[in-house]
Amino acid sequence: MNDEEKARLEKRRMTKEIKKKRKADELDRKGIDYERLTEFFFDLCLSWCQFLDVETFLFFINGVFLNITKGNHINVSRFKENSEIEVLSIEFINHLLAYRQICAERVGNG
Repeated sequence: MNDEEKARLEKRRMTKEIKKKRKADELDRKGIDYERLTEFFFDLCLSWCQFLDVETFLFFINGVFLNITKGNHINVSRFKENSEIEVLSIEFINHLLAYRQICAERVGNG
């Protein structure tokens, strides 16, 4: 292998390293901005859940959060790509409605 080939291979290796670092940096920037997420959840509460009790609202918000993020812990969670996010299942909606009914009955009996 001559010097020209070595230089070309080294340049190629450096280019790959730079691309790899850029990709890692981009993934770090895609992390969750907790202030914006909090604002989103507050706006969601005001527009969609104004008549829900706090327990049902928290159940709903937790379901939404789990549906739009991936990660094993909130500190390492990242937003899913749009293509990875699915509509909340009918089972979740039915469970939410049942939970809402239980909370309403608790309030009615309390």
